[in-house]
Amino acid sequence: MPRAQEMAFAGFLRKRLQGTLFGVFLTGDVKMDEKSSFSVPSTPHGTRREEKRREEKRREEKRREEKKILGTGDPAGDLADRAFFWLLSLLAASLLWSVWVQLSGREDAALLPLGAAAAVLLQELCRFACFKMLKKADAGLATLSKDGRSPLSLRRTAYVSGLSFGTISGLFSITNILADSAGPGTVGIHGDSPYFFIASAFLTMASVLLHTFWGIIFFDACERRCAGGLGLVVGSHLLTSGLTFLNPWYEASLGPILILTLCTGLWAFSTAGGSFHNVLKCLSCKQEPEGQAMLYSALQVPPEG
Repeated sequence: MPRAQEMAFAGFLRKRLQGTLFGVFLTGDVKMDEKSSFSVPSTPHGTRREEKRREEKRREEKRREEKKILGTGDPAGDLADRAFFWLLSLLAASLLWSVWVQLSGREDAALLPLGAAAAVLLQELCRFACFKMLKKADAGLATLSKDGRSPLSLRRTAYVSGLSFGTISGLFSITNILADSAGPGTVGIHGDSPYFFIASAFLTMASVLLHTFWGIIFFDACERRCAGGLGLVVGSHLLTSGLTFLNPWYEASLGPILILTLCTGLWAFSTAGGSFHNVLKCLSCKQEPEGQAMLYSALQVPPEG
């Protein structure tokens, strides 16, 4: 090999092995400290690690600042705050029902569908009020932030809001059923369906999931000012509430509600930015390598100038 090629290959090899343990002993680039131990010079991979640590530290400081400004970082507290709006809708629906009964002078089953529709509309109105409150809080936090960006995430707040609505709704719908299940009495003794409790459990589960999905879709539609998305959320909520009046014919009510839950969940998953590729990546539990090592066999002699 000519002298020029040997010099070029040696320089290329030195550059590639710089910072590695083999390169340290090969080149003699060793730094001694007070305890007579050597330290390897910083490498691009080490620099990336330091940058990653600094980024994680900045994120942690941002989360602490968010907790300090919001006054709470407790997930249970966040759920309780959003659930308060659903309780307001329940209070408004109860007052409306009481006034309605007093003015009409009658209380029969014919008024129940109208009362249920009014309760659904009040729930969606309170969901919109929750969105507006969070948007104002987002704008206020952005002005207080050092970088001018709010620490709140729209998708996270939408998920928490929907989950809180679903949790408190399911709690109120299942409480009386659980109290009745303690007895006395036997389900189906007078010819009624013996699947009352299991059907009620599935309906409660569907209610919790649907409210979570509706929260994600509703917040996204409000953010993008999409009237179609808002209309579909309100329409599916009215449809779900109306299907419950088919009980105890559970084949006609529970089946469509579960299908609607599945379709709404896929819609919410797509709205939140999910994809089938991300699902496969999550299930495979594979992590992308931070850096790639170059094999010695991949080293090529640089061409002569």
